[in-house]
This record gives sequence, structure tokens and C-alpha cells, in this order.
Amino acid sequence: MTTAEERTLLKSYEQRRAGLREGDERADAELLDLLRIVGRDPSGAFLPARVLTPAEKELHREGALANAVKGEIVTQAVARELEQARLGKVRAQASTKAAKAEAEARRLKAEAQRLRGDSSA
Repeated sequence: MTTAEERTLLKSYEQRRAGLREGDERADAELLDLLRIVGRDPSGAFLPARVLTPAEKELHREGALANAVKGEIVTQAVARELEQARLGKVRAQASTKAAKAEAEARRLKAEAQRLRGDSSA
């Protein structure tokens, strides 16, 4: 489902909740299946998104989900974007650590060669 389709579903859901449209349980269920909860770790970084539990879906229908969960309630498309950003940061950190490890390995190798050269003299 595209981001535009998700927005349309969300807008229709909000209109039904406001009484501007008649109820449509199928569309409501479809929207609830698209929603994800994205938590944060203690440092504030996003955690992987998770689907709503049946109890959380019921809370959302009652308009009480935001008070019951720790995290942000987002659509599947937004969750994908957050996950890509999170993985990008993880990859960047891993790349930096790998570069530092390679530099340290080169340094140690050079030091070992220097010591072997000193001991053979």
C-alpha cells in the first residue's frame, strides 16, 4: 500500500470517528492492520516497529491508545522510513568501527614487523 493510500485510510478513519462519515468496520480493520508502534530506547533512538496487539486495536477504536503505549503510533510507511533511518545510523557506526579496527590492525602489523626487524639485527 502506498503512503497516499495510507493517508486516505487514516483521513477516512478520522472522519468516521468525528461522525462525518458512516461507520465502515472493514476499512477500520484495514487501517488498524497498517498501524505500528515505534518505541524509543533510553538514549532516545527509535526501536524496531511492532504491530498492534488485539487489545491495542480495541484501545485505538476507543481513542485511548496514545495514553496506553510508550512510543509513537505511525503507519506502516512511516515505520519503514524510521527503520531505514535507524539502520543507516547502525551501518554508519559499524563502518566507523570497522575502519578504526582496520587502522589498528595495520598499526599492530607494522609494529610487529618493526619488532621482528629489530630482533634479527
